[in-house]
Amino acid sequence: MQENISPPKLPEAASYFLRKRLQKGQKYFDSGDHNMAKAKMKNKQSKTAPTEKMEITRDHIPTVQDLPQRKTSIVEG
Repeated sequence: MQENISPPKLPEAASYFLRKRLQKGQKYFDSGDHNMAKAKMKNKQSKTAPTEKMEITRDHIPTVQDLPQRKTSIVEG
């Protein structure tokens, strides 16, 4: 006849610590998750200020005729 083998009992302090730790919840699995969360926050911040970029692109867009002529090469060959 087999006896029921139960896991060893933990001291009360360890049980309390584990319970408290589990109640907090796990924020990140590893450093990759943490870095991805940081990148998402940066993306959200950069999307909040598109007006600055719009003002920059409203300037005159140069055409081929507006560009300066290329300087001739010193080395001809």
